[in-house]
Amino acid sequence: MPKPTSLLAKYYTPAVAKELQSVKTPHGVTVADVIRSGVENPDSSVGVYAGDAQAYQTFAPLLRPVVADYHKHDLDKKHQRDLNPAHLRVTNLDPSGESILSTRVRVGRNIDGYAFPAAISKKDRSLLERKIVQALGTLKGI
Repeated sequence: MPKPTSLLAKYYTPAVAKELQSVKTPHGVTVADVIRSGVENPDSSVGVYAGDAQAYQTFAPLLRPVVADYHKHDLDKKHQRDLNPAHLRVTNLDPSGESILSTRVRVGRNIDGYAFPAAISKKDRSLLERKIVQALGTLKGI
């Protein structure tokens, strides 16, 4: 079997494993949860999933270099965001309208206070479903 080349394999060193072996997030996410995908799928290019928002701090010795490498930025660079569409520096990629048939933007996030889908418990998933159904029930005119 070929040696894994994932970012997990690159950054999950014995020292990092030892440092993270006994920590968990408030939702109970462990390093085993974070690396499960990469262990089960050694051909993965990344190999890690954050189980909840707190995982990024709890498992920072592993996740920070993985995220930095994946996004090709310096480890010490702080993420900056500017949600003002007027500041976008994008020109019309298809001014004739002949080449681009469709496009899609996907953003996946979690509801604050709950683990991400890969780590959420069945009980919390049911509670979250009830909250979402209740919230959607308040929408009018759709």
